[in-house]
Amino acid sequence: MPDRAYLDRRFGKRGWTKGLMLNFSIGQGEILTTPVQLCAFTARVANGGRRIEPHVVKEIVGAGGETAFRADASAKPDPSIDRRALEIIRGALRGVVENERGTGRAAAIPNVAVAGKTGTAQNPHGEDHALFVAYAPAEDPTICLAIVMENAGHGGSMAAPIARRVLAAYFAEPEGPPAPSAVATAGRR
Repeated sequence: MPDRAYLDRRFGKRGWTKGLMLNFSIGQGEILTTPVQLCAFTARVANGGRRIEPHVVKEIVGAGGETAFRADASAKPDPSIDRRALEIIRGALRGVVENERGTGRAAAIPNVAVAGKTGTAQNPHGEDHALFVAYAPAEDPTICLAIVMENAGHGGSMAAPIARRVLAAYFAEPEGPPAPSAVATAGRR
């Protein structure tokens, strides 16, 4: 995350405006985030603020049946997390998918409450990048995902439908038709 010291080094002491810091607060400017970082942050919100170390391999078992490696999947609590703020964020993420005017309605699937956030990363070299992060079930999450589509447009119309397909397969639920508001915005970029 760029901070004042970084900006002073890049632009010279006081050679930058406070507007740059405002841009950072909404994820614009020099904010760089990988899909794994997006997912790790979203999982932390989903599980009540506990930090989970991402891993690719759950365990490695040798030919003789002995466990050579087991990933630490335990969630580490963080007492500094503001519980009230966390619940407000969780409610807002659920609203992104469930509310009639939510930008992530295209990720909704029947019988499973999905919480998520759409994003559109501006790209000065081509079309914007579409992003969508989600977790489900919203009340007791078992999956978190991040969809990033380069040069694809808006997160709600491009990445959220991909999340719906992944979640429907994961929960063995029918995808169902996209939400009416998702159909109306699917052609917009």
